[in-house]
Amino acid sequence: MNLKVTKTANHQIEKRPQTIDQAPGEFVEISKPIDFRTLLQLLFEKWLTILTVSVMAAGVGAAFVFCVPEKYQAKAVLQVEQEEPRVLGTESVTAQDLRSPEALNTIVQTVKNSSVLRRVVRTNNLALDPMFLLNSTAKNPSEPRMIGALGRMITVKLRPETRLIDIAVLHGNPEMAQKLANSVAQEFVRENLYGRFNTSKAANGLLYEEAARLKAKLENSEQELQAYKQATQTVSIEDRQNVLVEKLKELSKRYTDAQSQRLALEAELAQLNATTTNPAAILAIPSVQADPAVVEMRKKLLEEEANVVALSAQYQPTFPRLLQAKEQVRQLEQIIQSFAEKVRFSVESSHAAAVAREKNIESALKGAEAESLAVDKKGVGYNVRLRELQSDRALYDSVLKRLKETDLSKGLGQASLTLVEPASTAVQQDLPAMLIIGGCFFLGFSITLGMFYLLRRAKGSIHTVDDAEHLLGLPVWAAIPSSSNEMVKGLPHIMAEEPGSICAESFRTLRTSASVNAPNNEKKILLFTSADPGEGKTFCSLNYAICQAQEGKRTLLIDLDLRKPSIGGNFNLRSETPGVTD
Repeated sequence: MNLKVTKTANHQIEKRPQTIDQAPGEFVEISKPIDFRTLLQLLFEKWLTILTVSVMAAGVGAAFVFCVPEKYQAKAVLQVEQEEPRVLGTESVTAQDLRSPEALNTIVQTVKNSSVLRRVVRTNNLALDPMFLLNSTAKNPSEPRMIGALGRMITVKLRPETRLIDIAVLHGNPEMAQKLANSVAQEFVRENLYGRFNTSKAANGLLYEEAARLKAKLENSEQELQAYKQATQTVSIEDRQNVLVEKLKELSKRYTDAQSQRLALEAELAQLNATTTNPAAILAIPSVQADPAVVEMRKKLLEEEANVVALSAQYQPTFPRLLQAKEQVRQLEQIIQSFAEKVRFSVESSHAAAVAREKNIESALKGAEAESLAVDKKGVGYNVRLRELQSDRALYDSVLKRLKETDLSKGLGQASLTLVEPASTAVQQDLPAMLIIGGCFFLGFSITLGMFYLLRRAKGSIHTVDDAEHLLGLPVWAAIPSSSNEMVKGLPHIMAEEPGSICAESFRTLRTSASVNAPNNEKKILLFTSADPGEGKTFCSLNYAICQAQEGKRTLLIDLDLRKPSIGGNFNLRSETPGVTD
């Protein structure tokens, strides 16, 4: 049997199976997170040392609080205006929105610019003012050192949801703090004005150069366009193209009309050719029907035919009047037949004229199209040069307009920063003494406890039940609470003298665990041992023997400590009593 007895404040009895895949008794290195129970145990064990170090750290914090000289703070307030100067007038593209957090934070970061601090140092002649560096021993500090010291005194903050900037200066002298706060605010406003002035000046120079370049380019474009007109002998391409477009529209309409008229005459001529022997069919032709003479003859023909019908009903076919009427009808039909010949001739003449007219119009249309193509071909080069000329003219006019807007006198009209609240009397700044002292106490407490914890982890010793199980890979049967040496000496037989105590209950738990893990009494020998003296081997073996005897088991307690045996003394045996070696 293997029993692990450790000094621990944990009184719970644990029996856990072996969970680490290793040979029994083999030590392994296991990485574990922070064990808060170990920290609590260290706190109980080392409380005096930890408290002493924490109090000393709090004393250092208190000394710091009382030794630090008094500080005074003066605050000036700047307001960022919404309007921003425009150099090129492209506000929709390049204008800066001063309501954005990025723009406001950029302004805040530039307050402590080295150029601003240098102007403050030189304007106030701080190099010769002994009140500026109160604790400095140098008689003539360098300018970079003074700029660095001034930068550490200044705190710049942006008020939330506003465009107000607080410039606070912390100094040991209230008058100096007020003076520096106002000076920093004023010099930053001046720096902003100078920056705007230089920007406007640089923009003006660039615009002048750009205007000169665009002017030369515009003149070159005008000369190229004029040379192209002379080379192609064109005065106005646009007007010529407009005339040709109208001419093409008119010719196209006339050509369509001539074509329609020719097709109509062709259809009429074909119909005449097909009905030369049929007077009725000839009379049905629209062009024949429309003729006034045909209308008159047709009327007479109808009257004579009606007369023939009437006479046929009254007289014999040989009656002279009937014969005369029939002859009249035949003559009228012959007249209509001859008139059809005239109509055919007339239609053929009209068709020939229509064909000739159509060809003439078609020839004129093709000529107009060719002329339009020639003009369009010339217009390609003309339009390219014209568009370049118009673009150069527009750019030149735009630059001239912006050049007037960026007049240097206008650049100083408005400032984007305004000093809305100068620094008044400086206010004394008290250090949070209790916070500093409490922080030092907590820091000393944390560092001391952490050092003890790291030292314990670095030693790799077994201090808790969990450490034993993790490192040994063996289950723990029970945990015996630790007791002081005086208590062990006063109550060595705690199982007999205090059977209701927690320690006695722990031994009974150990007895139960041993019986459960050794069924059928296969293992009857238990060895209590440890690495160092004074860890409770005698106390544990003695009380476990009593616990076994109280259950009615025959128990033999053997003291194998050959160097310093003590079991016999706990049972009032004389020193000359024979032992194991005897």
